[in-house]
Amino acid sequence: MKNRYLYFFTTILLFCLQAKIGHATVSFSVSGNCQGEKTKFDNATTWGNKFKWRFGDGSTSTDRNPEHIYSDEGTYNVTLIVSKDTLIDSLTKAIPIYSTVIKPEDIMYSNNFGCVPGGINAWDTSVYTVSRIWDFGDGTTSTDSAVTYYFDSVGYYTVSLSTVTVYGCTRKGTFDSLVSIYPYPKAEFTTNPSNPSSYDKNITFVDKTYPGFFTESENPYTIKWYWELGDGSISQDAIPIHDYELPGEYKIKLIIENNYECIDTVSHTIFISDMSSWYIPSSFTPNGDGKNDEFLPVTHNMETKQFEFNVYDKWGNLVFHSTDVTSPWDGRSFKNQNMLPTGVYTWQMNIIYESGVELNKQGFINLLSSGK
Repeated sequence: MKNRYLYFFTTILLFCLQAKIGHATVSFSVSGNCQGEKTKFDNATTWGNKFKWRFGDGSTSTDRNPEHIYSDEGTYNVTLIVSKDTLIDSLTKAIPIYSTVIKPEDIMYSNNFGCVPGGINAWDTSVYTVSRIWDFGDGTTSTDSAVTYYFDSVGYYTVSLSTVTVYGCTRKGTFDSLVSIYPYPKAEFTTNPSNPSSYDKNITFVDKTYPGFFTESENPYTIKWYWELGDGSISQDAIPIHDYELPGEYKIKLIIENNYECIDTVSHTIFISDMSSWYIPSSFTPNGDGKNDEFLPVTHNMETKQFEFNVYDKWGNLVFHSTDVTSPWDGRSFKNQNMLPTGVYTWQMNIIYESGVELNKQGFINLLSSGK
């Protein structure tokens, strides 16, 4: 009796073992191991009619050959459970999912801001890369791993990088406003008065930089001024006022810096006329010998808007009048053209220059050997 029971259980055990051995084991393969893209699972198991997949991120499927999208990179333990009737078996594999995102730490860059034309130096430091393409946001691309690129226009530029890895994954990264290219100021200035003279004690230099305005408080772009005033003096005022001791030519330089640290320079030469540089003789001899026959104040500055020259005799009578700076007195009375007698006469000169400066002078002249 015992032998019968032993034979029965042995037969059942052998049947189960034969059934187990008789079907293939669980098997599957994976393709498309890229983050955010479809990963395909190919079930190579040749037996079973029920399948359950556990993808390692909390998701499951009962399809024979499912597809799944992993939102994050990493390694996932994927399990396939196969069953048929009372038979069940499973297989677990560690499946790597590779990144498709280029992170800020995957690139290095320098000089990504500056004055136009400004550039950027950038390096692709990502690993397992077989190809790449840079896009600089202005239609220009490059396939080099290390790039230097210059931008010719002011603006903020978004740079993107796309790479293909040895795993067949395309990685992309977009870096908004990575490059900042700033404008240069356009330095310019004027003087007030525009035609200064030695009578203008204070000459004002007016910043006309573009973009810019008239005073420091109104100009949000300009932050630094450096003036060289031509006589060794300097100023860092927005609108300096300066008094020149001597007339002459002075080369004025303005160096301007805006809040982006972009610098421009402009230079102009100003001429300060000498209003006191009149040569006025003390005597003349209108005797017709062609030497010193006329009396006329002489100046190197003829830019006059209004001129009046009068001569008076010792009794205060007006004997000569002229509004022409080039017309001399020949010793005759302007009333009857008679030659006046030898003696001391008083002259007065009133001038208004083109700059608006007014000059008044007077003095004495000796009329000698006129024949009377």
